Amino acid sequence: MTKVYYKEAVAAFVVFDVTRATTYEAVEIWKSDLDSKVFLPNGSPIPAVLLANK
Repeated sequence: MTKVYYKEAVAAFVVFDVTRATTYEAVEIWKSDLDSKVFLPNGSPIPAVLLANK
């Protein structure tokens, strides 16, 4: 995703579908994308919560 989608974000939810393994495998990609593009004012990455959805 581009930075514009993350504009002013201070936290994130990363959601995967427990019935589809590929969505869980993509979690690391999404988290890496967040960590490379979104930072708090002090320069640290935003907090993220991993959620499993059925």
